[in-house]
Amino acid sequence: MANSSEQVFAPFVSPVLGRRELITVFLGPDEITVFSPDAFLAMDGPGNSCSKAVWYDFLLPEIAVNTTRDKAAHDRRRRVWDRAFSARSLRLYNQQIDEFVQQLRSQIGLLSDKERTINVSDWFYWFSFDVMGKFAFGKSFRMLEDEEWHPAIRMLRSAMRLLGPLSPVPWLAQIGFAMLPRISLIGDWYAMMDFCKDRMRERIAVRQLITFSAQ
Repeated sequence: MANSSEQVFAPFVSPVLGRRELITVFLGPDEITVFSPDAFLAMDGPGNSCSKAVWYDFLLPEIAVNTTRDKAAHDRRRRVWDRAFSARSLRLYNQQIDEFVQQLRSQIGLLSDKERTINVSDWFYWFSFDVMGKFAFGKSFRMLEDEEWHPAIRMLRSAMRLLGPLSPVPWLAQIGFAMLPRISLIGDWYAMMDFCKDRMRERIAVRQLITFSAQ
């Protein structure tokens, strides 16, 4: 909310940032923005009864555990995710992440020996997405090895440009997704989603094959 407010309602934001008192700005007949450091605990702290805003419907019909507005659905899916964050699981992740850390160090060292100028931001992006690919799909995007962007990640970065201008009007994004599913940045989003779904089907098939073989 803060980012979109700063972009769209900058005149209201600049005089109040940094103050501690409660400030309320009316943005429309049914929308207000409250500036207060106490809001974080009230809205997102233990025991709060707040629900996610309509912004989280931005990507419907796709629903993730961090975007669902249904508390019961969130609780069900979160219980499954909790197993992935046990102490034992985190130790296993550390071992796998370390392999990518060493790979990143090696690549940067080689480029340094050649006295080549590099874009460090790209390399950190490649490292992060290679790790995520390993955990999500069972295999890396190989960007650290190939020293270039994977097509699926290019499409994701392209589609993410929708979030800035459309965040204040998520209903407009919904219309665009429904009416123009293969046009420009929206097309990039759907192509990236198709890639992810295909990779997940592959991983599920591999797990089912291993289970069947074990039986």
